[in-house]
Amino acid sequence: MRCPRCEAALAERERDGVTIDICASCRGIWLDRGELEKLIARASAALDEAPPSSDHRHRPGQRRKRSWFESLGDVFD
Repeated sequence: MRCPRCEAALAERERDGVTIDICASCRGIWLDRGELEKLIARASAALDEAPPSSDHRHRPGQRRKRSWFESLGDVFD
């Protein structure tokens, strides 16, 4: 498949059971119909399962859990 923006070849990556098309040239991320909704549904389910915290601030020395949107950058690694 070719990138709609720059016509370079797209690479396919699997992320949380969803295939994402990535352009290495323009760094575009392309999703097929329904794939964004799948990613959002999985992220919402993960947030619902997370236990509520009385302290929402990030403490020094602790790593915070990344959101699904932040983890999309991992497809380029």
